[in-house]
Parts: sequence; structure tokens; C-alpha cells
Amino acid sequence: MLISCQSIFAQSSRKIKLTPVTVGFDLPESYKQRTFIKGLAGFVNKIDQLVGAMILVDGNKTTVLTRFVKQDKPPVVTASTSDVIYNSKIDSKFKFNGAYSIASTKIEKDNIYEIILTDVGYAFLPEDYIPYLDICRAATNVAPETRAKTYYVRSAKLTTV
Repeated sequence: MLISCQSIFAQSSRKIKLTPVTVGFDLPESYKQRTFIKGLAGFVNKIDQLVGAMILVDGNKTTVLTRFVKQDKPPVVTASTSDVIYNSKIDSKFKFNGAYSIASTKIEKDNIYEIILTDVGYAFLPEDYIPYLDICRAATNVAPETRAKTYYVRSAKLTTV
């Protein structure tokens, strides 16, 4: 995940007051629907290796347990050429540290930053690439409380901020 904020300094001769509409507090619904999992930053440059993984999410800790992908069936990886997901100018009052946060920054009082979210990569496993029987066999000896926190990663998107 790349983080880049472009600083745009406000002129001191006039005050700029940003409203929720101009600041763009609303992220698109398609972005809010995504599942963000902490602890997977090591896969930023290799999302193809994250796809097919069984992960254990226990509170704020994420552990990659193992990987289930059919032999000779690598994930389909594409570079995204989509448009910008989100683009807005933000000031020191903007709070981006919510459930959908990917990055945070401290903005000084008289500064305005521009934030741009863009999808740059996508990896996924087609249905017939997933070894369902192997996954079921592996899950038979797992305690129910652990099984409830275990997830299979079928697809992943890489988004730049």
C-alpha cells in the first residue's frame, strides 16, 4: 500500500472553511462494503500469495495459517486501470480513522491535503481453483471457537492512498 498525500497550503490572507460536502466525508458504498483486515501489510507487493490463504483473525491480530490452492492453478492477477475511487481535499477537522480507514495523517491547522484512493491491483481464485475437500478435511480437527475466527481469502485488492 503506497501512501502519498499532496500538501496544499491555504493562503494566510483568507480563511477557508470546508463543509462536509466539499471535504467529501462520504466514501462510496462499494468501498464501504469491503472487508479490511489488519496485519496483512506483508502482502502489499504479493497479493497473489495472500489469495488462497486461511487466516485466523483474533481481535487485532491476524495470522496466516496455511494456503489452499489447487496444484498448477495460480490466482488470476490483474492490474487495475479503474478510475479514482475517492478524491477529496481534507483539513485538520477531517477524521479518517474509522472502520474504513487505510491510512491516517496529522494535518496542521492551516493546511489542506488532497487524498486520492485508487485500486491498482486485484487477485482472485476462480471457483474451480479452490480445493474445497482439502479445506473441509483440514477443518475437521479445528476447535469450533477457532473455526469461527478462521477465514479463506478468495480475492484481494491493492489500493493506493
